[in-house]
Amino acid sequence: MPTARKSRFVPPSTKPAVPKRWSFLKKSPDFRRQQLIEATFRSLCLYGETATSVRLIAAQAGLSLGMVRHHFKSKGELIAATYQFVSDRFNAAADEAIEAAGPDPTERLKAMLLVGLRPPILDRDYVRVRNILWSLSDSDEAMRRVHRQTYGRFQARLECLFNDVAAARGIAVRPEEATATAILLMVFLKGVWIEWLIAPDDLNPQKLIERFFPLLMHSLFNASGTEPHMDKHAHAASVQKAQAKRARKITRAPA
Repeated sequence: MPTARKSRFVPPSTKPAVPKRWSFLKKSPDFRRQQLIEATFRSLCLYGETATSVRLIAAQAGLSLGMVRHHFKSKGELIAATYQFVSDRFNAAADEAIEAAGPDPTERLKAMLLVGLRPPILDRDYVRVRNILWSLSDSDEAMRRVHRQTYGRFQARLECLFNDVAAARGIAVRPEEATATAILLMVFLKGVWIEWLIAPDDLNPQKLIERFFPLLMHSLFNASGTEPHMDKHAHAASVQKAQAKRARKITRAPA
């Protein structure tokens, strides 16, 4: 068995130690699948993708090889399911953070970014495994399919939040501009994860987002005194609205 490095992250309802004997207790198929997915995560954390094998995953889960093959056809299918698992963890944490942020659209967008830059998502093993999974999506079709699905959903969510921020400011944005902004935010998040993984003592991700986010909002909505993402019709409507507001103030002003 390959030499393991010390793992600090323990997925829910799992133990870091390798079980010494197989478990034959009757469990539901969903329970066994989740057990194997968490064992795959643990194996990737401890040994990396190359050394992780179906036999090693079985040992980590305390199950027989036959049990593994009953639920998953291959190592690739197990790793693809693990990719979905780590993405679901991020989405669940994002749901909670956005709900806690309240109704303000700007705070909800900020919460979506911050959730990836603090525990439990900002965990060395979690980020390391995501990095391994990204690299596999370049060469494995099943992984590429999961990657497109999970990041497509993430991108759509960012676009929706960004559109909410723009709408709250009376700005209409074109779909391609909302898409470009969402991709920019995803690239930013991935870059912070990689840099933090390399030099965690030199980077404070939460402080970084506290500085980056106001600059982002200013660049998108206030640069040069205009809204760079506003289309012509929305800009004209905004100007008319502002003029009408000023006219009402003048009309109501005391003689």
